[in-house]
Amino acid sequence: MLGISYKRLDSWDRQGIVPATAASADGAGRGKERKYSFRDLVLLRAAKELTDRGVALPQLKSAFEYLRAETDRDPSALTREVFVTDGKWVYVLTSEAEVLLDASRKGQL
Repeated sequence: MLGISYKRLDSWDRQGIVPATAASADGAGRGKERKYSFRDLVLLRAAKELTDRGVALPQLKSAFEYLRAETDRDPSALTREVFVTDGKWVYVLTSEAEVLLDASRKGQL
């Protein structure tokens, strides 16, 4: 559906980048079922886009930790946050449109 391989989904789940929050697989290996929530699917799509644009896994993980914290605090943040990347770092254009946050290094620019 999103064009993400099982191997990549498994890796992102095990590393905590985009874990399956609806129901995670027990153990490792083939044939383990994961269930993703709608929020997970949105995050998976964003993760794929960012990695396709060259963002490395450590920066992706940091950016998604930021986004999960924001959406835990305010679920509607997922509809307002806009990720921007230069291919190395991930930034978030806030709803104020004047503030650019460095999501992969957790700071305001």
